[in-house]
Amino acid sequence: MVQPIIKKTFDTLSSGLISCKKNGIKDVIITLWGGDDGTENNYFSALLGIQYAAEHCYRSDVKMEDLKNVLRLALVVIMTYLC
Repeated sequence: MVQPIIKKTFDTLSSGLISCKKNGIKDVIITLWGGDDGTENNYFSALLGIQYAAEHCYRSDVKMEDLKNVLRLALVVIMTYLC
């Protein structure tokens, strides 16, 4: 399995989304890339990057502490419904 490179994900998303905000671009598309048949990518590993991008929609500056708090809350909700 190919491991995600989280720092690269954050760096590219951050610079791209900040540039979009500065230039008035409101609609963006975020894609996930896997192998030829889509099996090389563990889609759950992309959730952190997707949440990071979502936070950029609601905040002018995304701090890791804010992202951690949102993810903790999401985990509580998920575990509540799974148990």
